[in-house]
Amino acid sequence: MLSDLRFRLRSLFKRRQAEADLDDELRFHIERQAAKARDAGVSPEEADRQARLQFGALAQIEEECRDARGLSALETTWQDVRFGFRTLAKSPVFTTVALLLLALGVGVSTAVFSVANQVLLRGLAVKDPAELSQLAFHDRSNHVLGTEISYPAFEMFAHASKPPFTGIFAVSEPAQLNVISGGVAALAHAVFESADAPSVLGLEPALGRLLNAGDAKASSETSAVFLSYAYWQKRFAGDTRIIGHPLIINSLPFVIAGVTPKDFRGVTLGISPDLILPAYTADSVRGVPTVHNRNSWGFSMICRRKPGVTERQMQAALEPAFARVLEDFTQNTPPAMAGTMKAFASKLKFRVISASLGANSQTRAQLERPLTILIVITSLVFLLAGANLAGLLLSRTASRTTEIGVRLAIGCGRARLIRQLLTESALLAVLGGAAGIFAALWTGPLLLRVLGGEQLAEAIHIRPDLLTLAFGLALTVAGALLAGIAPALYAMRVDPQLSIRTSRSLAGPEHTKFARAMIVMQVAASLILALTAGQFVRSLQNYEHVNSGFRPDHLITVSLRPGLLKYTGDQCIAYAQRIYTRLSELPGIKSVTFSTSVMGQLTWNTLVNVPGYKLKGTLDDTVGRNVVGPRFAETLGLTLISGRHFDARDTRDAPATVIVNQSFARHFFGTDDVLGRQIFFIDSVKRPDTIIGVVRDAHDRGLKELPKPVAYSNYNHDPLGWLAFTVRVQQDPKFIENEIISVIKRFVPQVPVEAAGTAEVQLGEALQRERTLAVLSAILGVLATVVAMIGLYGLLAYSVTRRTREIGIRMALGARSAQVQWIAIRDGLLLLVSGIAIGFPFYLAFSRLLRAQVFEVAAADPAALSMALGLLTLSAGLATYIPAWRSARVNPIEALKCE
Repeated sequence: MLSDLRFRLRSLFKRRQAEADLDDELRFHIERQAAKARDAGVSPEEADRQARLQFGALAQIEEECRDARGLSALETTWQDVRFGFRTLAKSPVFTTVALLLLALGVGVSTAVFSVANQVLLRGLAVKDPAELSQLAFHDRSNHVLGTEISYPAFEMFAHASKPPFTGIFAVSEPAQLNVISGGVAALAHAVFESADAPSVLGLEPALGRLLNAGDAKASSETSAVFLSYAYWQKRFAGDTRIIGHPLIINSLPFVIAGVTPKDFRGVTLGISPDLILPAYTADSVRGVPTVHNRNSWGFSMICRRKPGVTERQMQAALEPAFARVLEDFTQNTPPAMAGTMKAFASKLKFRVISASLGANSQTRAQLERPLTILIVITSLVFLLAGANLAGLLLSRTASRTTEIGVRLAIGCGRARLIRQLLTESALLAVLGGAAGIFAALWTGPLLLRVLGGEQLAEAIHIRPDLLTLAFGLALTVAGALLAGIAPALYAMRVDPQLSIRTSRSLAGPEHTKFARAMIVMQVAASLILALTAGQFVRSLQNYEHVNSGFRPDHLITVSLRPGLLKYTGDQCIAYAQRIYTRLSELPGIKSVTFSTSVMGQLTWNTLVNVPGYKLKGTLDDTVGRNVVGPRFAETLGLTLISGRHFDARDTRDAPATVIVNQSFARHFFGTDDVLGRQIFFIDSVKRPDTIIGVVRDAHDRGLKELPKPVAYSNYNHDPLGWLAFTVRVQQDPKFIENEIISVIKRFVPQVPVEAAGTAEVQLGEALQRERTLAVLSAILGVLATVVAMIGLYGLLAYSVTRRTREIGIRMALGARSAQVQWIAIRDGLLLLVSGIAIGFPFYLAFSRLLRAQVFEVAAADPAALSMALGLLTLSAGLATYIPAWRSARVNPIEALKCE
């Protein structure tokens, strides 16, 4: 056995020596046979001839000996590979085009899958993520899934009798904090967690320790803070001596106690906190009551189910605890809002949802539909590339008909020939697939960055994994099959005698039918992609032409967080007033104002009580709220319908005043005539706010959100710890933006600047995803159309060449050039119309997936339809023109000589 193995290995790795030994052995046997004949008296020449005749065909014996080694399949495969490389090298243009087609198809599909895998499929980087569940509730009246609840409610769940979970923890919504280390201040994202979080998740620290029972409540010692691995590397360069290092967070002392694992990026996709703080520190750090406030719903709850417990069983077991939470919540609601809160609570249904992929994520919900659309688009691109490559390979194989016929005639088996053709296709697939996978490794993170912005790209780390590589390899194999089957089937039908006798490199009708079917499919797919691109382009145009309701031109905004330095209400007012006065004095400034939210980025919703309006206990009772300073409407360019702006009369000691938009007035009062009417905000139910002005609706929440009721209250009465200064300038904003930021920073350098820029740029950033989808779909649509038209051109050019004799006869019989050209034009039109007729119904079905992603664009939008059909028609015209022109220039005499 061992000697046999050695023999086989020697035959494989020392092939020349093995062949020489085989020749020597065969020669030895022949010479022995000849020697016996010579001993019998036969002449040497005749003895040698008889020995060779008796021994048999040497080539056949050598082949049988090679087969006996058991390595013939490997040897022939290696021969096929080498021959395949030589064949591809002889046609560099064809090889380059084929590799680009495969790299395009595999690359774009793998890049999109790498993002979709991270966003939609990959579980949390924790122990047994499938055992994790999140406690939530469903608002049946508004069809909204809620996942955040108060910290006292979490404690009620945590202390439930006979809980169906082995552990539970609470994690807050993210907060932006001011972190000072070594005298250097910088903003950082943080969450507040209950002490059991690491044990429930099964995390082990990368350095130091993680949250534990000792961090459950305040003590006389400095509170611990925990760094994420990425923040540790970025801010402290991975210094292992960082444990015990002091930090000042929002003016409070902390000490670094540990670093989270490298792969752990938080429990919510899209939210990757830099810091983790004990839950009990939330009130002191943020300066607002949350930990002991039953009306502050800002914590999510995640638990680990007991073995054998299903989510349905857990929901049934915890429903009584949720009922007690709602009862406790309504009993502690201010009397003025008690009725509303009871109505709201009565419509909530307890839910337990899986947390294997992490907590319920708004990022995942926002990206799910765009990624699904991109997956469909890139799948079509891959099929187009594969179909076009199959057509190219089939045409190339057809041009080798004589070669194939000769090889069959001299004894090559069809199975051996087919294996050779499949090997060539496999080589193309491997090289093109490898290039596509390599390109996808760096285009995946880029795709995520353009889809969700820089912050999301930092929160979600796209890295290659086995699933993504397996997907790329699967596409490569599929590409090899798509490219190789058609040439193999064609080779099976080649007639050796006919191919040699005619000496023609033309295929039969089977090739033509297959190629035409491929072209029709490519045109259909190109139509779908072109119409999809038209939808996204038209949607982006519609967004960009939306009247925002204010004038974003010549506006500069700078967002600050004085509350991070523990400024009180009076301090915030004084700080805002000083900056307001100084900015107003700058040359080139037309007007200045400030607010808690940048116009177009309003996210604050609150409940209001309006005398005479019956509360429904639904989202219809909530309004957007922006707390603003003097000259707000004037600076932003809001249209004042009635009343006045905030001015010097609206001091802190004067009665509270408010300005509302038209939607607010009509929703709660049924009329625009609301001056002097009063409303009550939930955080000031005993203080009435008098309406002093009504402004026209604006897109306070961005161009993608329709105007809704909004109230602009006076900053002097409701000072908050975050500010956005808005300045209208006379000149180009870029010439004065840095000066404005510098003036603001000089007042209190420790106050961090959160963001700065022009209003036009900030509005445009809100359309980043729409712009990305429009650009990507347009690029892929154009590429798909080009690929399809290259195939159409190749088919028509081949058809003209194949019908040269027929064209010559037509012209000899008197056919005009236009009549001859019509042959190619008619074929091109037939293929184009067939593809459009097949593709349009599929597009209509696909357009249902686009409805939620486009703005005011119908499925059969005339502009998008005209754009797509115009692109296809123009491309088809270019692809048809050259073959038609060539057909008209055929010399009848030369054509009649053609077989």
